[in-house]
Amino acid sequence: MRLSFLLAYLALGLLELYAETLLPERPALRLFAKPALLTALSVYFFVNTRGRRTRRDAVFQTALAFAWLGDVLLMREDGFLAGLGAFLVMQVLYAVVFWKKPFRVLWQLPSRRVRLATVLLLLFAARVFLKIGPNLGALTVPVVVYLLVILTMALAAFNRLGRVPLLSFRLVAVGAVLFVVSDGCIALTRFGDAGWLAWLVMPTYAAAQYLIVEGILREQAPEPMFAA
Repeated sequence: MRLSFLLAYLALGLLELYAETLLPERPALRLFAKPALLTALSVYFFVNTRGRRTRRDAVFQTALAFAWLGDVLLMREDGFLAGLGAFLVMQVLYAVVFWKKPFRVLWQLPSRRVRLATVLLLLFAARVFLKIGPNLGALTVPVVVYLLVILTMALAAFNRLGRVPLLSFRLVAVGAVLFVVSDGCIALTRFGDAGWLAWLVMPTYAAAQYLIVEGILREQAPEPMFAA
């Protein structure tokens, strides 16, 4: 089932890219393709958790619903702020699902590679903000709040190391990084000069959402918990 779904999801992603880049004069195709990505992921997660539905699964399912709503709102010309709000709720819920106690700060993470990834991610976020900051105007506060929340989500994903199966950790951690990269590219596209980075927005976003969903589904698997 996983392979079949992955192939179907890839097909939807390619359809969305085709509609966005090659057929911009036919917005109806994108209106179908983009929300279809999160619809497919939501159904996939629901089907794979039917026999174990926990409160945490319900929170994650709700996060996917807000992601779908954010996708729909961001396709509107006047929907940026509302879409940002929907994704803010999604990131908060993702952080809640990822959160493991006690929370470990950077130097407490039990892997040099994860510590390096954390530093690089923070530097990337800082670089993007310095680039777009002068152009934000009245949106400065909402964007800063969203930036802090998405970084909290990513740090919560990194904190899963050693507390969940290794494959689950890797999938969610890579997904979280790609999410930050995707949102950074969106910010540069809207408020700066993204250049070729604008082409990365949808591939990184679609991959991030898939990896996070797959990682959460694999959290119950009896696999190794840690590799230095």
